[in-house]
Amino acid sequence: MANWGGLNNALAAWRVGINALLPNRSTRSDGARADGNHASTSQHQPDADGTVDAFDEDRNFLGSSDQDGNAAEDRIKAALDLDFMADRRAHLIISDRKIRNSEIGNWRIRDYGGDSPHTEHTHRQVHQSLEDDGRPWKFTHTRAVLNALYPPKPPPEELMELDDVLWDKANPPAWATPYRELLTVDGVEANPTVRNILMHSMRVAGEARAAVAGAKEEILAAIGAAVAELGGTDAG
Repeated sequence: MANWGGLNNALAAWRVGINALLPNRSTRSDGARADGNHASTSQHQPDADGTVDAFDEDRNFLGSSDQDGNAAEDRIKAALDLDFMADRRAHLIISDRKIRNSEIGNWRIRDYGGDSPHTEHTHRQVHQSLEDDGRPWKFTHTRAVLNALYPPKPPPEELMELDDVLWDKANPPAWATPYRELLTVDGVEANPTVRNILMHSMRVAGEARAAVAGAKEEILAAIGAAVAELGGTDAG
């Protein structure tokens, strides 16, 4: 169901978030606006204000060839469900012939008898009253699973030294301010583990040598790219 147009702000923000976290994911079964296979009452049909309150999310989060997702992708899907349900905007999830509704038994899992088993994608739906809330979603559980699946390698010694300079509280250099702002969430500095992940991303991007040599503009761009790739940072 790769049919686009009209996805509401809340679900558009969700899709932006998972695309940043999972850049290699398949979008083959992604969809928003209803096609001819959907009933007139489907939440994929545009509502009164012309927006769509449901999003179908492909299960191949790592780009596997398994239509229903492999074992690692199943772990990611479960984590995404937890992150979705943790947000007050979330209303309903359908997948694997099961349905969950925030208003029924606190997301109690029930059998789903619709025509589509929703095995190749997950149907996500938000409350229409909160559809305009386009704030970024938090992906705490999903980040934890991704870190477990792909543990970061420790950064080289020169980047650890750079990290010490960036976060010197007693005498921070003036040029460190924009870097620290990039690695700060709601006024809270990212923890060393998150910083090390980003530092490692910088090394992979080939920017470490330039950073140590003092090419601040290049290292700023590298950190920005790493933040965008990881979909932001969670402090703590």
